[in-house]
Amino acid sequence: MSDSVMLTSRLTTADSHSIVELTLNAPKTLNALTEQMVAELHQALRSCEADDSVVAVIIKGAGERALCAGGDIKNLRELSLNGDQGRSFFAKEYALDYAIHSFSKPLVVWGNGIVMGGGLGLLAEAPFRVVTTTTRIAMPEITIGLYPDVGGSYFLSRAPGKLGLFMGLTGCSINGTDAVGVGLADYRLDDLQYSELTKAMAMLTWEQPRQQLTELLAQLASSASSLAPRLLAYREEIDSLCASNDLSEIDQALKSYQGIDFIESAAKKYRSGCPLTACLVWEQMHRAGEMSLADVFRMEWWMSVRCLQQADFAEGVRALVIDKDQSPNWQHADINEVSPSLIESFFTCNEAHPLALLGE
Repeated sequence: MSDSVMLTSRLTTADSHSIVELTLNAPKTLNALTEQMVAELHQALRSCEADDSVVAVIIKGAGERALCAGGDIKNLRELSLNGDQGRSFFAKEYALDYAIHSFSKPLVVWGNGIVMGGGLGLLAEAPFRVVTTTTRIAMPEITIGLYPDVGGSYFLSRAPGKLGLFMGLTGCSINGTDAVGVGLADYRLDDLQYSELTKAMAMLTWEQPRQQLTELLAQLASSASSLAPRLLAYREEIDSLCASNDLSEIDQALKSYQGIDFIESAAKKYRSGCPLTACLVWEQMHRAGEMSLADVFRMEWWMSVRCLQQADFAEGVRALVIDKDQSPNWQHADINEVSPSLIESFFTCNEAHPLALLGE
């Protein structure tokens, strides 16, 4: 396997055009995003967009285990401790996500295996979003003192009912059937259908590219094996649990919940999660409902910088992946200790903004 963090290959179509495969190549870290990987992927997309011979692009992850398990949080922790606060990384990551969203040619993201955090940013913003029977999606930032970024404010706030809020507060894991149902993916295929997909894409004439690809993916999805949902099966219970307009009431409901195993497991993650993150999730869900995606990324850039200025992020990463004691010492004992002025500071940027012109 090449040492390059991103691999590029071309499939020749029946009419002598090219389909470009872009592969995130860090399987040992479940293709965790680094600043170099983000930069190379963005540049590759620019090249594909400018190349008239390229009719479509596929983004996937190396190995069978993951599209992408998120950002390189160990490196981000170092940035948080040395005063950088990830300003450059987050700006580049969100610009990449927006480029995927606005890509002018058919772009498929193959979301097999683990798709978490930054990986979901790659998938959820794509024009053609494919998940599989092995897909496991989560936005687990509450466990590390971050929050659901990479457009999470946008796509979670638009999920049906209270499902997006529940995902953000608990970091619960969902499957491919759930992903389609909550609007994070368009098609669910079997993992083994990837080669069938690429072969069929190569046979298309690409005269009406979006329509042809839509029909192809729908056809393949219709023959995929069945998969029962996890999250969607309990929507009524979750909507009731998170129905209040007061976060304190939802906090108490999650802390005292007993019943369905899936919800109990999610509520347990909430109870051990970062109180500041819970407050940020609540606020971002309410602010983002009417925002454009570009405005969401502008909001999230400053939220992310502010998170890395807090002790909670370094402590959360320490407890999860460095010392692995699973016992973070959060700076607030519960959500009631988090002041409104602190929360507001995450939404009031006082620096020149690197994404000021995004979407223009």
